[in-house]
Amino acid sequence: MSCVDRVSYQWMLANDFMDDASHADIACNSYLAAMAWDDLGFFALGAPVRLDIARGSGGTRLSFGTATNILYDVQVSTDLVQWSTIVTIPGGTNADVVVPSSDARNRFRLRLRKGD
Repeated sequence: MSCVDRVSYQWMLANDFMDDASHADIACNSYLAAMAWDDLGFFALGAPVRLDIARGSGGTRLSFGTATNILYDVQVSTDLVQWSTIVTIPGGTNADVVVPSSDARNRFRLRLRKGD
């Protein structure tokens, strides 16, 4: 469960994240800032997210640029509901991945995660 799923005004009051019923305290501000940065993906603002796809007889070539401190999960799906990570690329380089399958049903996407 992500922070977004469990944070509510009542939860913040019960866990002492509010000085009073109307004002957030510094712990609340820090908590919400971290939630926005990590859970909502604000860390990836401005990062390259273009995925170039070229299908060929040897499989599918995926090419994309990356940014430092971001992990790029290359994911595949045949139904756009269930996704599987086929490789994780650390940021800081241009990536070129060849997926041997030439299944025409395959769809690809990049999932960006905060790196270390």
